[in-house]
Amino acid sequence: MTQATSETAIETTPIDPPGSTYTEPHGINDRGQIVGGFIDSTGLHGFLDIAGNFTQLDVPGSTFTDALGINDRGQIVGDFEDSTGVHGFLATPEHGFGKLFS
Repeated sequence: MTQATSETAIETTPIDPPGSTYTEPHGINDRGQIVGGFIDSTGLHGFLDIAGNFTQLDVPGSTFTDALGINDRGQIVGDFEDSTGVHGFLATPEHGFGKLFS
């Protein structure tokens, strides 16, 4: 039986979209794609990180967007707020993130 000690090394990788002051990853899929939310000077945004290349995710007309999970097909779920309240979303890559996000 091997017992972990305080000397056990853990490799970590920073996840920080450009300009962020706070970042919170929420999900990762089998391809290593990571989604989450970050705060910058303009508010809360979702993000998609593919091998260190960040795409900012903002639902048009929203006051905030947060990406909460991603499956192995690359579909992203999350929530956003607009003038009518907080809503959920499903973004599917084959439909193009550009159509949903500005």
